[in-house]
Amino acid sequence: MPSLLLYRAAALVTLGVIAGGLHATIHAKVSDKPVTLRLLQPGVIDWDAYANKGNPAPAPSGIPATSGTPAGAPSSTPARTGNTPASQPPTPPPPAAADPMDEINITIAQAKLLHDNRVVFLDARHLNEYEEGHVAGALWLTTESFATPGGGEVMGVLDRDAPVVVYCGGGMCDASKNLVRLLQQAGFMQARIMHDGYPEWVKAGHPTQTGKPPIGGN
Repeated sequence: MPSLLLYRAAALVTLGVIAGGLHATIHAKVSDKPVTLRLLQPGVIDWDAYANKGNPAPAPSGIPATSGTPAGAPSSTPARTGNTPASQPPTPPPPAAADPMDEINITIAQAKLLHDNRVVFLDARHLNEYEEGHVAGALWLTTESFATPGGGEVMGVLDRDAPVVVYCGGGMCDASKNLVRLLQQAGFMQARIMHDGYPEWVKAGHPTQTGKPPIGGN
């Protein structure tokens, strides 16, 4: 009888080890699977609403500022004359952007226009870079801090229906793109990327600050 009990106990231990190994293997495969964030359709910024009187800012490429033809403006449709054929061949579509995120890029001048109107700026660079110098009034938020209590504190002051400008070091820096993807997933469809980044903002002589972030930096 003791031998039978020992045999059964050994069999149960062996099964437990096998089951645990399978669970670990499956869990590792799931954990290693890359997460793909879906690029959502961005909202449209009404640039005329932010432009200085008599000096409207052009809309970013691919994002129309207004729709339709203003009252009293000449029609863009050519009038038919004598030998003009009744139908024209369709205009070929513009070439697709190399990166869909390029459609939400804005220039330094457009970013300054939004900054003058107290639109929130988010610095997506490393904390030490932010502390050494950032756009005046910008908050600090990165993909790493996004899901932390500090990131939640920053998210709590943002308005989902208002524009927000995200920037990093410009050029080949992808930090701003990655942060905008997360913001879009959270419903912030007016997020835009200051494509040339902080160095060009400084070069243009626009306002900067140094020091720790007012919120979300712990």
